[in-house]
Amino acid sequence: MSIYLLSLACGLFSYSCCSYITTTGSVHTPLVQCNLAALCLQYLTFACFDVETTQEQLQDLAVQGYFVFQDYAVANWSHHLLNMVEIGHQLFAESLEAQRELQEEVQEAVQELNDALWEFTSAYDDDLLEEPIDKSSEDSCEAFRQYGFYYSLQLVWSHAHLHQQKGFEARNDVSLKALGNMLVRNRKLLEDLTSFPALLAQEQQENIAAFYGDKRYKCPKVTCYYFHEGFKDAKSRDRHINRHDRPFRCTFPDCSVADFGFGSSKELEKHARLFHPSAEDMCMTFAAPKTAPVATSKWVCHICSKRFTRNFHLTSHIRAHKAERPFTCSECGKAFTRSNDCRRHEKIHARR
Repeated sequence: MSIYLLSLACGLFSYSCCSYITTTGSVHTPLVQCNLAALCLQYLTFACFDVETTQEQLQDLAVQGYFVFQDYAVANWSHHLLNMVEIGHQLFAESLEAQRELQEEVQEAVQELNDALWEFTSAYDDDLLEEPIDKSSEDSCEAFRQYGFYYSLQLVWSHAHLHQQKGFEARNDVSLKALGNMLVRNRKLLEDLTSFPALLAQEQQENIAAFYGDKRYKCPKVTCYYFHEGFKDAKSRDRHINRHDRPFRCTFPDCSVADFGFGSSKELEKHARLFHPSAEDMCMTFAAPKTAPVATSKWVCHICSKRFTRNFHLTSHIRAHKAERPFTCSECGKAFTRSNDCRRHEKIHARR
């Protein structure tokens, strides 16, 4: 299996491609899903995911382009497998008996799947056997009962199915711990080769740039766009991760948003000024002279008693109390309390 073919497979089942081939009928979808499932499973057993592969060997593999397919395979192997099983009966439909050439392709694909499942279950058996096989796997995998890999398929399908059932947050993690560890190791190597280009000869540097582009610092959240898109430097990546994890916590006693946290220290400081002002802040507030008549403030916050001249401002203020952020950037997913803030943020993407 060449690295060139792997790189082609990365884009094979994109939305636009999928729409075209399924509507024109030029490609048999169950066969494609079977081939992609086998491709991903086989790739994830390559030496670049072997715990015994040395750092020197990994570096050679990186220069040869072996990591080019890892983001796609790690994020999508289970999707292709689940989809293949769901429509598996179509692989062996009676209407295909007359289509000899297609039937031969199906048998070849099934043989590839057999080999891939054997290698995959051997490589990740500890993680796959951590949970009992889901009872529904027998019915779900019924179309493949006649094949010798039926039990292996049940085992892998059950693992993928149970992981999907754990919810959105769980799906952000790589389901196989061993695979997740190897992904972290491989990404760290690419980052090191980026930060210290002197580790490579000029030709090797050119190979790395050709295979992996200039965005080699990736988000660890599997469902995130930046899991595969990446950033040009570690600082940008870490700032993005903070948006996911919201690690900056308010330490003020009984603060209503302490459990939610903030994505940056500046957001935390702003929160503290607004809702937990110090004595100095309070003095500055009361010292401000009234230079103009104050409009009638009939809208009162039921949490802090602060008054507003418009109900719209009160609504935004209460959202800030509750850490509600209903307005989401369509480009990067960042959430905001006020729609104006969201629109202002989206203009940044537009300028880029």
